[in-house]
Amino acid sequence: MEGEKMAYKMMNKDFVKLDKFDGSNFIRWQDKMKFLLTALKIFYVLDPNLQPIPDSTLEDTEQLKQQRIKREEDELVCRGHILNTLSDRLYDLYTTMTSPKEIWKALETKYKTEKQGTDKFIIQKFLKNQMKEKELNTSEANVVDEIVAMVSEMHICMITEVHMANAAENSSEWWYDSGATIHVCNNKMLFKEYVEAGNGLEVLMGNHNTAKVLGTGTVELILSSGKKLKLTNVYHVPDIKKNLVSASLLSKNGVKAVLESDKLILSKFGVFVGKGYSCNGMYKLSLIINKNDVGCAYIVDSSLLWHARLGHLNFKYMKYMSKHGLISYKQDVLSKKIQSSPYELWNDRKSNLSYLKVWGCIAYFRVPDPKRTKLGPRAIKSVFVGYAVNSKAYRLLDLSSNTIVESRDVEFIENKLVAKGFRQREGIDYFDTYAPVARITSIRVLIALASIYKLVVHQMNVKIAFLNGDLDEEVYMDQPEGFVLPGNEKKVCKLVKSLYGLKQAPKQWHEKFDTVILANGFKHNGADKCVYSKFTSEYGVIVCLYVDDMLIFGTNMLGVCKTKKYLASVFKMKDLNEADTILGIKVKRHSEGYALCQSHYIEKVLLKYKHLNVKEVNTPFDSNYKLVENTGRAIAQLEFASAIGSMMYAMHCTRPDIAFAVNRLSRYTSNPSAEHWKAIARVLGYLKKTKDLGLYYSGYPAVLEGYSDANWVTSVGDNKSTSGWIFTLGGGAISWASKKQSCISYSTMESEFIVLASVGKEAEWLRNMLYDIELWPQLISAISIYCDSQATMSKAYSKIYNGKSRHISLRHEYVRQLLEDGVISIVYVKSSGNLADPFTKSLSRDMVKVVIVKSSRLDLTDFASLEFLPNPVYWTTNPSDWMTCTWLIQSPGLVVQSTGCRAWEFLPDSVAWTTNSGDWISAVKAVNDC
Repeated sequence: MEGEKMAYKMMNKDFVKLDKFDGSNFIRWQDKMKFLLTALKIFYVLDPNLQPIPDSTLEDTEQLKQQRIKREEDELVCRGHILNTLSDRLYDLYTTMTSPKEIWKALETKYKTEKQGTDKFIIQKFLKNQMKEKELNTSEANVVDEIVAMVSEMHICMITEVHMANAAENSSEWWYDSGATIHVCNNKMLFKEYVEAGNGLEVLMGNHNTAKVLGTGTVELILSSGKKLKLTNVYHVPDIKKNLVSASLLSKNGVKAVLESDKLILSKFGVFVGKGYSCNGMYKLSLIINKNDVGCAYIVDSSLLWHARLGHLNFKYMKYMSKHGLISYKQDVLSKKIQSSPYELWNDRKSNLSYLKVWGCIAYFRVPDPKRTKLGPRAIKSVFVGYAVNSKAYRLLDLSSNTIVESRDVEFIENKLVAKGFRQREGIDYFDTYAPVARITSIRVLIALASIYKLVVHQMNVKIAFLNGDLDEEVYMDQPEGFVLPGNEKKVCKLVKSLYGLKQAPKQWHEKFDTVILANGFKHNGADKCVYSKFTSEYGVIVCLYVDDMLIFGTNMLGVCKTKKYLASVFKMKDLNEADTILGIKVKRHSEGYALCQSHYIEKVLLKYKHLNVKEVNTPFDSNYKLVENTGRAIAQLEFASAIGSMMYAMHCTRPDIAFAVNRLSRYTSNPSAEHWKAIARVLGYLKKTKDLGLYYSGYPAVLEGYSDANWVTSVGDNKSTSGWIFTLGGGAISWASKKQSCISYSTMESEFIVLASVGKEAEWLRNMLYDIELWPQLISAISIYCDSQATMSKAYSKIYNGKSRHISLRHEYVRQLLEDGVISIVYVKSSGNLADPFTKSLSRDMVKVVIVKSSRLDLTDFASLEFLPNPVYWTTNPSDWMTCTWLIQSPGLVVQSTGCRAWEFLPDSVAWTTNSGDWISAVKAVNDC
């Protein structure tokens, strides 16, 4: 106590005594104390970075002794000043602390953290202050002056604009509204361009109230896909709770919106733009929010972020620990009886957790002014590793110098670390997930080319393909079981390569393969990004990729072997040699070409639905069926949809003969009846009888041709027509479709014209694909499209336009443009010779047989089942083809072989094709007799 009396005597008596600090307005008292202690030249003892003087030893110099004495005296004087300016209550609380630095830090910790609540109180007082009728204007002005004075003392900037931080809705969220006629925004900070509105401009809201418009301008939204959506003429209405995007205005600007269950898909000119999700009855757009562009008063962090800051386990183990009594300090848990924590009861306030940050997150600390250069960085990237011991600074690992730095001026990027549980969230852990795959049509086109040009077809498979992709985002995962190192149980693994299960894994793998294959001289096919080609003077190679399966087509084995060797040097590959099975489709090579079959897949489907007891039938769809929508109770709806999907895959790959039946039945998936199940069983019975049928490509004729047909309004209860088309190349079908038209046509001609436009699109795509393959002649002639409607052909070539056909005007212009550009030419064909006819209606048993042969379909297991069809051409009306073919004729007790025969001339009159053995036997006998 004697030392303290000496310290008080040394005080300058001319100083004005400070007001006693009683716990209120800490910032003002602290500023006064700083001024006083600085004037006395003793404020340095409160510096948190001040190094302590070593303890005294016998070897101390005289200078060090004097420094120690001065430091002790200054600390004693500083402590006396601080205690002397405290109220009696606070004096008794802090007098036990011997160090002035300890007292100063304790006061800052307790009272400076309450500044945020005081700021909010002052702002609320300013906002609630209103003119009162019964008070004088001078008193109102005094209140405002007092608030301004308090704001100045607390170092708060002048209030120039008020942003409602406590509003019910987030001002940065945007909602898709089909009822809004204008774009509306409640946050002025979101505008890129802004013009104040004139007086009197108002908008009418859904509750029939009006809201004032303060201005208009342009807002630019960054969607989760990374693409920008620019909204013009947006109204600034602060009173509205949600930011609204008008559906009608988006549609006028060419943005198409598709609503799929709980998802909103936005596209422009067929290109994906962004999406949204259903939330409380509306669709909220998925956006990337730039925090630097949005002004706000308070930031509300997610619960997952707070769990990460507090270092909590996942919810499963938190419940486990609580259930088994493994949590210490159970008295801290709030309940109905215990409504306050011990800390709150002791200090009369809740603990402040605002300084907590996510351990291991990325942070940027400010470079101090003395070390900053003109062209150097203002902040340095680091990793947060903890809190400083002697100050309120954060401990950071400087990645550039690998040293620990302590700093208070830090910006944290906490959302980059995925919360435990590692649930990926769009816009944080991944952005784009689109990964293209080869079309099945592309595979059939390449098989047809292999038949025409006698290409070598080999197959390879990439082992663990997705593990080869490189990640663009930072993704973390839990340590795998069995590989957790002792002492590192709480650590996580940072993924460098993509992993199975990640949403972006397919995209990253495709980008990796794309980079590798293009580096070897391959180039993309313009029509299919998963088809690559490379042609040199020695060889030509085409690679078709479907995820991790690939087909390699080569003009000789040299090119195939070089490509295999290159791919094996980069990836772990499995060489399957000659192609055998791709995507469940068997590939068989014959002397004249290739064949595709799915007999093993059809057997699996039949085994799955064996409980239906299907019987073999000759046609997939009974023409007497009059299927209508079911108005009663659905029968096994999920199983019905599964059966449709199983048959659809076979139809899509190798079985165009069931396209019409599957198309018709798929319309009743939502509510199937017993009659619909009966039709399903018939299709399965047809597949059972014809399971060995497949596509055969003989290589001739090497011409791309298409057939188009439509069936105008024949379904009961449905006024939409059915479209059907098919393309052939190399003697086999390569592309086909049977679809219900999306619009209603008023005549047969219009329905035929609608499908003709679709055929034109497919023809243009096929033409572009063949054009990028150097094997195919570069001077591609117009693709012949065979049509059995002369009225449609007249309309296509006509330039006359009238109001009756205005709803198909775009299709008309598109078809005429294809004709003028030489992409297609329309040729008339009778209905009996139109291969697209079975895609629009059910056929009789005899017609089904004819169509099967015309589209080059054959039984691959029993060659004798061909009976007397020619080899390698299985159907033709060209006499020269028949004359040059080799015939293999088999019948009981008779085998006749004739080369270069003219047996077609001896067939019965008006018969260009037949499977009747008697006809062929008599024809061959006639040839031999000649």
